[in-house]
Amino acid sequence: MSKIRLALFISIIFTAGCVSVPNISIPPHEPPPLQLSTHPRVALVLGGGGARGYAHVGVIKALENAGIPIDLIVATSAGSIIGALYADSSNADFVNRVMRKTHFFDFADFTIVSSGNGLISGRQLQHFLINNMRARSFNELKIPLVVVATDLTSGKEKPLSSGPIAPAVNASCAMPGAVHPVKIYGMTLIDGGMVAQLPVNIAKRYHPDIIIAVSLEADLPKKMPGSFLEVFQRAFDISIHAIADFSGKGADVYIHPKVGSAGIFDVHLKHTLIQAGEKAADQAIPNIKKLLIKK
Repeated sequence: MSKIRLALFISIIFTAGCVSVPNISIPPHEPPPLQLSTHPRVALVLGGGGARGYAHVGVIKALENAGIPIDLIVATSAGSIIGALYADSSNADFVNRVMRKTHFFDFADFTIVSSGNGLISGRQLQHFLINNMRARSFNELKIPLVVVATDLTSGKEKPLSSGPIAPAVNASCAMPGAVHPVKIYGMTLIDGGMVAQLPVNIAKRYHPDIIIAVSLEADLPKKMPGSFLEVFQRAFDISIHAIADFSGKGADVYIHPKVGSAGIFDVHLKHTLIQAGEKAADQAIPNIKKLLIKK
């Protein structure tokens, strides 16, 4: 174990600061937010959860195979990565192929510069999106997308639906303590899951016929904590569960893939998580079709 830790430490030192700043033109002021020209039938809300976000890939794949239309995507944190890829391509197989090839360092880059704000700068995530997406700005997407961050100043949720995509998704994924906050449009933004783990209320603003919400909350460990760090971790997990329950109220359909105890960094479980998402969505499809016929 000590050798593994040493190798990880050495890799961090050698990779620190090696990722270039993405060449993205960010306007000084936030462009006007998304305005839909047509009434959305189905809004898909994708919750956060770190590596558990792979389950969203399976959910989208099952919905597309069943012919369920997705007219709007509202996403937080890890959900914003999958949501952006699908909003750009409108092709579940493409998203599936891209995400199955990914590894932890496709999204994360460690930095020892300004590490007081977090060990991960977020630049690698932005490069990942730029390299795998055609669109650069929200208005170029095939499916309307809203990603949700948290305003560190006001403490309120901040929907982002215009301007450049990559820094907006980066902001939505900026887990405090791990990832640098993102400064954009005069705001300092962090992970949207801090206040809107499942942002159903944002989807409601667009008055869709049906809201499908995908929650990725992991099971609490059966073993009770034995140290102060374990107590803190469990308390944090309980808080996230409560935020998800509160922010997810009002959806017409809830899909909760069985992610077990998968942690936010368990990227190695990606194939299992994708399958879990597909299975959970398959079970919900009959109800979704009934609602579509009814509405």
